[in-house]
Amino acid sequence: VKDKIFWLGTYEQTKVRGAGAAVIATVPTPAQAAAITDPTAKALFASSGGVTSPSGNVSNSAPNTTNTKAFSGRLDFNLTQKDTFFIRGGVLDQSSFASSQAFITSNLVGNGVSQVGRDANITTSYTHVFSPRLVNNFLASYGRNSPYFTPTAKTLGPAILFNDGFDALGAWNGAPQGRVQNTFQYLDTITYAIGTHTIKGGYELNRIQSNGSFDSNVRGTLTFNSFADFQAGNPLTYLQRFGNSVRGYRVWNNFAFVQDDWRVTRSLTLNLGLRVEVSNGATEVNGLLSNLNLNST
Repeated sequence: VKDKIFWLGTYEQTKVRGAGAAVIATVPTPAQAAAITDPTAKALFASSGGVTSPSGNVSNSAPNTTNTKAFSGRLDFNLTQKDTFFIRGGVLDQSSFASSQAFITSNLVGNGVSQVGRDANITTSYTHVFSPRLVNNFLASYGRNSPYFTPTAKTLGPAILFNDGFDALGAWNGAPQGRVQNTFQYLDTITYAIGTHTIKGGYELNRIQSNGSFDSNVRGTLTFNSFADFQAGNPLTYLQRFGNSVRGYRVWNNFAFVQDDWRVTRSLTLNLGLRVEVSNGATEVNGLLSNLNLNST
């Protein structure tokens, strides 16, 4: 409708292709690999992507790949001479395999993660003019963020660490991991002008929902003092975490403010204000939270 409805839309797509700088991994020689006598160690070396080199070094590089698609749009409505309304939103889809994510705890291929995610948001705003002096605006917004990290290793088993300089074998033990975080925001602001004062006050309520998982070290980590100990199957330590890492965190936040822009003279304006914020503690939907009780003996 002429002079009543206005719209805007965008689309953007990005592709990045490249390669990261080469990294040097310290690996056993073929003779050292052949000298692995422990059957379990031999199986772990084969399944975790163990490689050999006559020089004891292997050069690796990783692709730097990113794909993004972004959509956005906005609609503005002049409902009446005193009422306006708009709604806008956007979606960003992204997948990437960055060189910085390829080698995390080792310079061997298969130690990294790939990332996928979707970001989305939508905002609505309604403004009503009660009089030339009094205006009210209400805004509601929703945002969503959902990154997820997947190991790039073909075989997932325990991580194998060495204290004598050899690069770690196996996938990084901090993946898979990811989350879906929803943020809800509600804000009402009222503005009143009287004389040389412009007084504004408002209240905001927001809600955060974060549902995620972080399978840290659930596949276990074997640490050897030396590669010779690995050959013989003599680990120094073994660490593993157990249990379900899925959590659903919730937080309520409350904010309120009042301010006065006081134009004292043509060349002097005072901005006076007060803001109060109450950020509540996080809760978990299934009560899976714990904390240290400092008062307990």
